[in-house]
Amino acid sequence: MKRISLRLLILLTFTVSSEWLQAQISPTPPNVQRHMPRGPRKPELSQLQHPLRPVGPSILPASISPDVVSVQCPPRSTCVKVAEAGHLTVLWTQCAVNLLSQFLESLQVGDTSCTKTPETVWPALGRFPLVAADARPAEVDSAGSNEVDLGERRVVTVAVATITDALKRRSIGNGGSGNGVGLRAGAFRTSFDSTGDQTITLSDCVFANDVTVKGTVLWRTDRSLVADVTVTGTGTAGGILHVEGAFQLPGPVGTFKISGTLGGREVGALVPEE
Repeated sequence: MKRISLRLLILLTFTVSSEWLQAQISPTPPNVQRHMPRGPRKPELSQLQHPLRPVGPSILPASISPDVVSVQCPPRSTCVKVAEAGHLTVLWTQCAVNLLSQFLESLQVGDTSCTKTPETVWPALGRFPLVAADARPAEVDSAGSNEVDLGERRVVTVAVATITDALKRRSIGNGGSGNGVGLRAGAFRTSFDSTGDQTITLSDCVFANDVTVKGTVLWRTDRSLVADVTVTGTGTAGGILHVEGAFQLPGPVGTFKISGTLGGREVGALVPEE
């Protein structure tokens, strides 16, 4: 009976600028028995060292760590680059799952074209305006009705940033409770319904010092997002905003569509889904 040994090496590389994660799938040829060498063992991938991290997995982008990458691609190996994947490649995209499953079944890598397009474009680190005047203004929605000026469109950007900041914070820390605090003030709580949809309740959250946001954010399991918030503070005339869009939805990055009123004037604006 033929003995086949499978070795899967993963270069743990992830950056927010669409760097590639390097994955190696390397079978040992049939009828070749592998033996444990005597003496000190060769370090596993997770023990490889680099200048920025003396011990632990490599977190360097493939483009700036050619020496590490070359180690991962010895003869009789196929290197597969998976766009926008992170630690443990197969957990990030259905494409990677399918390729691995296919390899285990046939020992053939197959068509890897699906790895070239990111399944999800993860948001990069945004801006943190101290006051609304420091924020980038939201774009005018040509399909909507907008009456607010440049200053209030900056407030719209801050309001949306307050929402997405809570979405990001709810997924880290606090023991996974989904509860936390705003960037500069306020707090939020998360509840789940029977279908897994999440409702995040914002209580006077402050992302920029002169804009306060409170209300509810519904983030569904299909990644769609709907929010209704009240905006107050010294940096705005105040009002109510309705936000629709998606967050962490597979595919190209879209925009949030914002409507409502600020200072009694209609809002029709767009903000990138970041």
